[in-house]
Amino acid sequence: MVRCLALSLLSLILAQAQIGAPNANGWFVFTGDHKFSATSRWGLHLEGQWRRYDLLPKPQQLLLRPGINFEVNKNIELGGGYAYVPTYRYGLYPLPASFTEHRLWQNVIVRNKLGKVSLQNRFRFEERFLGSRYGYENRFRHLLRITVPLKSGWYVTAYNEVFVPVKPERYPAVTDQNRTAALIGKRLNDHWRAEIGYMYQPLWQRNGRIREDNHTLMLTLWSDQPLSSKK
Repeated sequence: MVRCLALSLLSLILAQAQIGAPNANGWFVFTGDHKFSATSRWGLHLEGQWRRYDLLPKPQQLLLRPGINFEVNKNIELGGGYAYVPTYRYGLYPLPASFTEHRLWQNVIVRNKLGKVSLQNRFRFEERFLGSRYGYENRFRHLLRITVPLKSGWYVTAYNEVFVPVKPERYPAVTDQNRTAALIGKRLNDHWRAEIGYMYQPLWQRNGRIREDNHTLMLTLWSDQPLSSKK
């Protein structure tokens, strides 16, 4: 009897730990990697993401992430910078209050090709300053992206990114979120391309009980226009 009660209690705890909260979001993204000149190995990274809940009407998050890139060779790129990230109350189980995060980040990007298929691995470390509510935390992220070219400048791309808390981050889950996306893209000219697609983002809240199931429309504009045409 005691054993049955213990198993029932454990099952209840596990069920409560897996409450899913489906949300429909829209992320509108600009990402620019601009070399200082056409032949420079140094460049400026500019990124802005306007993240909305209910696809568009309500704020979810804003992300502004400038930085500096250095091209070690054609396959390896180093980068680092700052991010400003206000997060708002949204969804079926909103946060207790909105908060603003200031973040430092460093990453290594490794690019490879398997025939016509392009592979990209991005390893990113973040130092996160989340104010008086959550304090200081660290986080490691790994992204794997696969891109397959089609005809007339079209391509398909898919990626998965996992987010892993690193001490002193105090987080109830092994990962705080995962992002899996599939998109179709079009190269508009030599320096601009656009992508549209879908991302699924399970995100575990800090209470250890709620998992947000975020279903997100992604619309991204990319640019690699050099800041100067001088060679």
